[in-house]
Amino acid sequence: MLKIFQYGEYIFYLYPNDGDESVHVHVIDKKKSPNSPKFWMTKNGNAILANSRVTFSNYEIEKMIDTISANSDLIIKQWKKYFKDITYYC
Repeated sequence: MLKIFQYGEYIFYLYPNDGDESVHVHVIDKKKSPNSPKFWMTKNGNAILANSRVTFSNYEIEKMIDTISANSDLIIKQWKKYFKDITYYC
């Protein structure tokens, strides 16, 4: 797990073997489960929920999306640092 940042109870991170996919970020909430939702990044810096293996409320998902979008520059910078190449979901 490559931690990018933490915001409140959420930790935003990358998996070291995800570099062959489009840029995305995983989020973990230690209160819920070690499983994490995955969010694709778009070219304009927005986030789209790719999947969620645990049940989060709509409010929690929206909070994650807002936080990812607000920190998209940092996420993309870290993606490039670890994986060099970058493609976007859309």
